[in-house]
Amino acid sequence: PPTDEEAKKQVGEDTASSLPEFTTQTNIAENFGTGKFVAAFAVQRKYLTKGSGSEGGWVTKHAAPVKLLAVK
Repeated sequence: PPTDEEAKKQVGEDTASSLPEFTTQTNIAENFGTGKFVAAFAVQRKYLTKGSGSEGGWVTKHAAPVKLLAVK
């Protein structure tokens, strides 16, 4: 998983950081998503680091195994 420092950079929108971000909150995904699509993914907890608390956010490394479950 990403380090806490990497997660903090992601939350602070550091342009040098570009980790994949996920949220557990549907309304956040719908409001921040691009193209008006929301995708549901399965990611094992061991690959995730807590990101933004206000956005229910999580970050992961690009190499983490991520499974697409659905697109709305």
